[in-house]
Amino acid sequence: MTRITFLIGNGFDLHIGLNTSYKDFYEYYITKYPDDILARSIGSDDIYWADLELALGRYTGEIEPDTENDFWDSEERLEQELTSYLESQMKRVSIRDRKISMETAIEMQRSLTNFHKELPEIQQQYIEEAINETHTNIVYSFITFNYTTVLDQCINAAKNMIPGEFAKHQTSLGRSYSHAIEPPLHIHGTTKAEMVFGVNDESQIANKEFTSNDYHKQLLIKEETNKCYNRRKTDAARKIIDDSIIICIFGMSIGRTDKIWWQYIAQWLQKNPKRRLIIYETLKYTSRQRIPKRILFHHQGEMLNQFKNNADLSDEEWEQIKEQVYVQCISDLFNCKIVDTTKIL
Repeated sequence: MTRITFLIGNGFDLHIGLNTSYKDFYEYYITKYPDDILARSIGSDDIYWADLELALGRYTGEIEPDTENDFWDSEERLEQELTSYLESQMKRVSIRDRKISMETAIEMQRSLTNFHKELPEIQQQYIEEAINETHTNIVYSFITFNYTTVLDQCINAAKNMIPGEFAKHQTSLGRSYSHAIEPPLHIHGTTKAEMVFGVNDESQIANKEFTSNDYHKQLLIKEETNKCYNRRKTDAARKIIDDSIIICIFGMSIGRTDKIWWQYIAQWLQKNPKRRLIIYETLKYTSRQRIPKRILFHHQGEMLNQFKNNADLSDEEWEQIKEQVYVQCISDLFNCKIVDTTKIL
């Protein structure tokens, strides 16, 4: 079995119409708890808090021993309210109707079997050749960084409404192999259980008293939190990546708080020159508009540099793998019409 794996971020939920950005949550949180210490800080400097997890790590530098309990109370409240807010957003999603379920299934099938069709022709050809040279069945796998279960519902619709062969490919020898779709791995848990929230490593925690305390590291560093839950999710995700021929990143910012994954994917690319990484990044242009090459090339370069920098690659290491990384700036994937737009919560 070989995998084509999708890493899914909050951009997926935003793409289908949910209001799940940090900005949306902040408005809700500040309104509900105007006197909370984190809410006051967020309200006074929205640029500082543009990335909630990264900002939280920086903010620990302002915590004194006499305010530590207030900080942890506030941090716990923030996580609880984030959970409540996301669950309220999920109430806007409905795939119960058979017609919507079938439309969702067809859209998932279209997106997954055509994930490479928007790439430049030479990149498309390479992806198709890589798939057709695969002499095993292929599984579409998902590692989701979202706390919501919207993706799960879309995948369930696809599995239920297309119960047979999801797709297939044929090798040059004429043998056919089937494609299947599997449930997502929630690497950071869900709103219901084992929610993992924090930074990537000690360097992102400004308060050095916290980094010398194992308990505080378990509360703030995502990998340490996952270890405490003892679910081996990190190992499971790495196994999925290792088994993949192609990895697609959809709806993620390639941010610093998930550096361990960009580093691991870079190592995965280095091990086999036939592997490919596709980063989808949507620009504010409609499908009818031509993106000026000045903007397109600049944005592609920024995304490549972001991956290189956050994977901690040297110039020499980057030269080795850069031709294996594609950036697609307009994406027509996962256009699932499952959100009730009349429910603005």
